[in-house]
Amino acid sequence: MTSDSFDLEPPSRAATDPWNVFRYEVTMYWGMIRVREQISTAGTWNIVLGTRSNDGDSNKIDKSQKQLVMNAMIEGKLLHMRVLVEIMLGKSKSSDDLSLDDLIRKWKGDKQLSAALSLLSKAYGNTKTPDSPCWIINKMMAHPTTFRMSSFDYSALFHAVDPHIKKCVRRVSEIKSDHYLLMLLDQV
Repeated sequence: MTSDSFDLEPPSRAATDPWNVFRYEVTMYWGMIRVREQISTAGTWNIVLGTRSNDGDSNKIDKSQKQLVMNAMIEGKLLHMRVLVEIMLGKSKSSDDLSLDDLIRKWKGDKQLSAALSLLSKAYGNTKTPDSPCWIINKMMAHPTTFRMSSFDYSALFHAVDPHIKKCVRRVSEIKSDHYLLMLLDQV
């Protein structure tokens, strides 16, 4: 994998393997970052979207349709962020939700991972703390609430949480000796 290419499909494993779910979430989360870096500079999206008709003619997508695509990318990143945080911080609400215990046995003795998880927890916050990243994701994207707006700038949220997710994922990947994820993290 070169810095010019980005494989969004991790190597296949058994569908029941919890590690495969984690790898997929990490790949999608960091994939959203890489795609955005490649098509957006200084707040301007350098992307040409179009449709192809049956006769081969190409039709450019208008500005409002581009906005839909950009919103979908941002919401995709928020969704994968939320899933990764839920896995790593054990915020599961159901017995079939994955946690770090499903990925790594005896990880609690790892001081480096424990410290990174503590910082992630502080940065992410919770649903009861207004304006925390967790609260914002729940109120502005994941649930239909009266707090929703027609637009919202998530850049401060990403800036606050991305580095902590990266540290946690890196440490989990080191413990698991997952060279694919470590290589992926080196690209973002």
